[in-house]
Amino acid sequence: MDKPNIKVIPPLVYAGFFVLGWGMEQVAPAVEDMGSYWPQVKDRIGYLLMALSAILMIPSMLAFRRVGTPFDVRKAASSLVTSGPYRVTRNPGYMALTALHMGLAIKFSLNWPLAMVVLAILVMDRYVIPQEEEHLEQVFGDEYRAYKAKVRRWI
Repeated sequence: MDKPNIKVIPPLVYAGFFVLGWGMEQVAPAVEDMGSYWPQVKDRIGYLLMALSAILMIPSMLAFRRVGTPFDVRKAASSLVTSGPYRVTRNPGYMALTALHMGLAIKFSLNWPLAMVVLAILVMDRYVIPQEEEHLEQVFGDEYRAYKAKVRRWI
C-alpha cells in the first residue's frame, strides 16, 4: 500500500460537523441555561481551548516537517513521527482539531456544534484513524506496532 485509503480530509470532518451544528442552531436553537456566571466564563474557556489547539497543532506540523514526511493523511508516510507531542499521543493534530471545534462552539455559545464534536470524534476514531494505522503498520511494521503499544491513540 503506497498511500492510506483515506477519502476525507480530517479538518473537513470537523468543519462539516461544525457547520451542520451551526445550521441546526439557526433552525432550532438549543436552550442555554448556564446561569449568570456563564458569559464571564465561556470566553475564557473558548480561548483556552483555541490556544490548546495551537499548542498541539503547531509542534505536530513542525515534527512532520523536521523528518520530511507529509502532514496530509492522504499521502504516503515516508518517516514515522514519534517526537514532540507524538511522544504523548498518536493523534495530537486531531486533538487540536477537537479543541478548536469545542473552543469556537463554547466561545460563541453554539450548543449544537458543541454536541456535534462527538460525531466528529466518532468518525475520526472509527473511519479515519484505522485507515491511517493500517497504512503505518504496512509501511513501518514492527516499529509502528511498538510505538502503538507504547503511545495511546488519544489521551
